[in-house]
Amino acid sequence: SIAAALAPSTSGQYAGAAHIFIMFCMYVDGDNFTLPATDAMLCLYLQWQSLTVDPKNLKTKLSAIRYLHERLGYVWIPPSERFMVHRCIMGLKRLCLTPVNRKLPITPSLLIRMRLCRGIDWSTPIMVVVWGAMLI
Repeated sequence: SIAAALAPSTSGQYAGAAHIFIMFCMYVDGDNFTLPATDAMLCLYLQWQSLTVDPKNLKTKLSAIRYLHERLGYVWIPPSERFMVHRCIMGLKRLCLTPVNRKLPITPSLLIRMRLCRGIDWSTPIMVVVWGAMLI
């Protein structure tokens, strides 16, 4: 049966996500809400979800919406083929990125200070390898 195609936990997650999506659409469009969902509606939903869901996890929400559409017999166009939806996802990921914590480079003056450190025995084979790796 179709219902048995998904694991019980996945089925439950999809059902919950589909319910939330339908409730959102009904809130936005009222009695005018119909499936299949428009690109504009999907973008609104994704923006709303991004307030509480990491944008990296929005694809899970879209999987549930895809499953809802396919189960009801609608053709699902993947987000990568929907210009607006694809760009919306990319924009949300960019807006919600955490800044990269870059490491400082190893400078020649730092290497000289390390080499002059008396607490390191640079004659051992392991430290020769470490020194070589730092010079690369």
